[in-house]
Amino acid sequence: MKRVNIKNIRFRLAGALAILMLAAACKAQQAPAPRVVDLSAPDGTKLKATFFPAGKPGPSVLLLHQCNQQRKGWDGLATQLAAAGISVLTLDFRGYGESGGTAPKDLPQAEGVKVLNEKWPGDVDVAYSYLVSQSGVDAHIVGAGGASCGVNQAIHLAIRHPEVKSLVLLSGNADREGRGFLSASEKMPVLLSAADDDGGAVGN
Repeated sequence: MKRVNIKNIRFRLAGALAILMLAAACKAQQAPAPRVVDLSAPDGTKLKATFFPAGKPGPSVLLLHQCNQQRKGWDGLATQLAAAGISVLTLDFRGYGESGGTAPKDLPQAEGVKVLNEKWPGDVDVAYSYLVSQSGVDAHIVGAGGASCGVNQAIHLAIRHPEVKSLVLLSGNADREGRGFLSASEKMPVLLSAADDDGGAVGN
């Protein structure tokens, strides 16, 4: 994996994922208003998401927040992407923002790890299924972005769903399976960003 050092940040920039950082420079178009979405996890936990429709057929991206934030932290970028023709869904992980349930960090360690590994993937799949079912969304051109604890979830979404064609991974780590997937997916456009002091981050 080629690394380019720019000050204290390492980037790997390839292909179509550049649109997520360059969207603000695109000519903005009037996109429909975003709408709050109610989703149900496989175990019945209520999840909140926001859908930002582009208002025309095209690609989409699912954005997964870091674990000291919530989905609304993506609002600015999501609005820009929708104006650039990319529909977006942002999700509150269970226990964060307006979603029900308890965050893994607020549970005993073993129980928190179990929720992270066994519950969150199903939650993310529910959000993904909603996104690709929306009118105008090309279900064959989907991206996923994750920050911090959302990084591994974004990678595993791509493992489960080959329709995910690109990834943005910001200051987060990945498990062995996730790192193996990235190493083997040389043709997948990936944007990696991490500070030098982000221990264990993908790309470090």
